[in-house]
Amino acid sequence: MLAYAACVLAGLLLPTLAPALLRAVSAFPREIYGDDDADALLLNIDEPRSRWFNMGYWTARPRTTFPEAAAELCRRVALAAGLSSGQRVCEVGYGSGESTLLLEREFAPASYLGYTSLAREQRAAVLRANREGIDQDRFELRQGDAVQELAQLPPGSFDAVLAVDCAYHFNTRTSFLSSAHRILAPSGSLALTDLLLPHSLPWHDLVLLRLLFYLAGCPFSNFVSPATYRAQLVAAGFDASSIELHDISADVWPGFCAFVQGRDKSMGAVLGKGWRALVWYAKVVEWYSGAGGGTQKLGFYLISARKKADKAE
Repeated sequence: MLAYAACVLAGLLLPTLAPALLRAVSAFPREIYGDDDADALLLNIDEPRSRWFNMGYWTARPRTTFPEAAAELCRRVALAAGLSSGQRVCEVGYGSGESTLLLEREFAPASYLGYTSLAREQRAAVLRANREGIDQDRFELRQGDAVQELAQLPPGSFDAVLAVDCAYHFNTRTSFLSSAHRILAPSGSLALTDLLLPHSLPWHDLVLLRLLFYLAGCPFSNFVSPATYRAQLVAAGFDASSIELHDISADVWPGFCAFVQGRDKSMGAVLGKGWRALVWYAKVVEWYSGAGGGTQKLGFYLISARKKADKAE
């Protein structure tokens, strides 16, 4: 009955719809695949095997991929802390857990406590850690505000505190430095990357930077000169003779910007709105880093400091 009714309905509608259908078919492009290879690119994109999200350290080896560069930046921070197996590690800003996995593979900490401010990153990191068989008795991945959470941890409970490409977001970073010092054991180390003002800037650049930081949710007070940063570390209690600040801008920003430009040229047409936002972000990085020409407004620094050996909490 339903088939019969469908045939009757088709017979009634076909004379009315046929002309419109023919016009639509005739207007349809004869070449349905287009002039580019966007469809082929989309069909051949694999799900990424990693979820790194930092600027990367690009000069360690030629033809570096983004995951390799991002892993190398994390590795450099760990090495700056003098990390070795059997230590108690607190990492702030572990993202989706890639740094957690690297530290477990290459440095074998006795225990690891990580913080991220984003719940979605914590869920992704826990899932990844479980899939990789990370020992849950030694590794704990938490979600929360780093400054507030570190202030609640027991004094002297860690041998190293790490923060890769995130400290400029902390509200405030001086509070983070004080809390990091408090939770470190004597001779414990802090290592992180941060953005510093390498020299005095004209007022118009400072205005634009202040606007940029506001939009990014970064306290403007976090952006200081290397001399002021060193003084803040000393004020937090770190051994002045142990403090090291290395400007690694040339190892970071040109490589990151070149990677985004190359990826945009080869695949930008198929990567969607999220990618377009990253392209614009890279243009901003080119401006404040000087990688695109012009004056450098910010420096990317690798920073480390140690707690005094005779300091007891």
